[in-house]
Amino acid sequence: MANVERCDSVIWFSHVEHGEHIVTVLEALQPGQIVELSVNGYHGLWQRMAASTQGATRGIKAANQDTKEQWLGIPVGQEVELEIAAGNVPAVQPPDANPIVTPHRKRDNLLKVPGHGVRVTLNSAPVAPEILPALCIGLDLAWWGGSRNNPYTRNDYLWSVLINDGQSGPVVGTRIVLGEYFNDNADPTAANCDPEAALVLDAINQLLQQHTTVKRVVLAVDAPLLSLPRDLPMRTRNPVAGTLDYRQPEEQLLANGLQAGPAEWRVVCPILPGAPLCSRVSALVAGLVNMQFQPYIPGQRLGQRILVECFPSEAIWSLGIRGRYGNITPSQARAYKEGGGGWLPWPQALHLLHENLMGFIPAIGMDGQVVAGWIGEISHRLLLDTELIDQTGLQMRMCKLFDDAIDSANCMFTAVAFAKNAAHVWVGENPYDGHIVGPGR
Repeated sequence: MANVERCDSVIWFSHVEHGEHIVTVLEALQPGQIVELSVNGYHGLWQRMAASTQGATRGIKAANQDTKEQWLGIPVGQEVELEIAAGNVPAVQPPDANPIVTPHRKRDNLLKVPGHGVRVTLNSAPVAPEILPALCIGLDLAWWGGSRNNPYTRNDYLWSVLINDGQSGPVVGTRIVLGEYFNDNADPTAANCDPEAALVLDAINQLLQQHTTVKRVVLAVDAPLLSLPRDLPMRTRNPVAGTLDYRQPEEQLLANGLQAGPAEWRVVCPILPGAPLCSRVSALVAGLVNMQFQPYIPGQRLGQRILVECFPSEAIWSLGIRGRYGNITPSQARAYKEGGGGWLPWPQALHLLHENLMGFIPAIGMDGQVVAGWIGEISHRLLLDTELIDQTGLQMRMCKLFDDAIDSANCMFTAVAFAKNAAHVWVGENPYDGHIVGPGR
C-alpha cells in the first residue's frame, strides 16, 4: 500500500510515497501498457504515458472515462491510498526478477465467452448478450512498418462493416500506405514507417467520424495488444534468442488448444511469443485509448469502443476443428499465404480468398447470405486495387498485400463474431497479459 497526492490528471511516480515497490512495477510498464490499480478504493485502468524527447515519462494516466472521472473527483492536494489491484499485475516481482510466466495448467480445452467470463466448452451455447448496432473493424497492422526491399509489406489494411439486427451496411476497405515514410536509420526497437502509428490512427478516426451516431465499435487487431511487465529488453525487429516470451493466452492455446480436434489443422496455427509488445503496437494502443477505446478484459463491463486481439491463424484453426470449412483442407484454407509474390489469373487468386473466408459464413452469428455478400464485396474491392491487378486486368499479384488484405478480413469477421456473441477467447490467469479472440464457439 502506498500514498499518492492528486496534483493534476496524472499519477506521477515522484508523488508516490511509501510505495517503492509499486513504483518499481509501474516503471517496468512500456509506454501505452495498461494496468489495473486501486486508487482511493476505486479499481480502474491506468496507462503508462508515452515517452517524450527527453526520455521516459514517469507517470500514468486514466485509460478510460470512468477512471478519469474518479481521479478528477479527488480534490487537488489530497493524498489517497494506491495499490496494485490484486491478481492483475506481478506486484511482488521487481524488474530484475525472473520473467513472469504462468505455468501451464490443464483446462480440458476450456474457453471463455465475451461478456461475463463464464467458462464453457468448445461447442457450448453463448451466455452474453449481443452488442448491436455495432461498427465492426478489422486491422492487419505492419508491426514494424514493412521492409525496405518489399514495398508490398508497407501497408496497414482496414475492413469495416456496420451490423444491426440481421442488417448490415456495405463493407468498406482502406489500404493505408506507409512506404513514403520509410526510415532506413530507425532504431532497432522502432518501426521504419509510421513509428507512432499516426497514419493508421488517423484512418481509424476518419472511419469513426463517418459513423458518429453509432456508439458501439469493435476493433479487432492482428497483434498482441496487452502484456504484463517482464524482465526483457524492448522488442526489436530482429530479436535474438531469450528476448521474447509467450504470454499467458499463447501458453493456453499452445498447451490446451492445439491438442484438441483433428491433428492436421495444427499446422495452420503457428504461435509466436507476444511479449514484449513492439513499439508501434504500443503506440497504436495508446492512441486508441486516447480515442476512448477500451482493451477487452474478460469478465469486466464492456465499454462503448472495444479493442480485441485476434490472430488469423487461430481463426483458421478454430474454424477448421469445428468443421466450418467442410471439404476444404488445411492447406487450402491457408493457401492465400503461399503466393510468393508471383501472378495468378484473378479468378484463381480470388478462389484462394474464398476458400479461406468461406469458413466464417456459418460461424459468426450472421445470416450466411449476408456473410457471402461481404466476401463478394471484399473480392470486388481487391479487383479495383491497382497494386494487385496488372494493366491487362487479367492477373492478380500474390504478394504480402494480398495476404494482409485477407488477414484484415479475418479480423473484421472476428469483430462481427464478438459483437454477435459468436466468439471464443483464450486467456490465462491474469487477463492483463492479453487474450486471443477467435470466431465460433
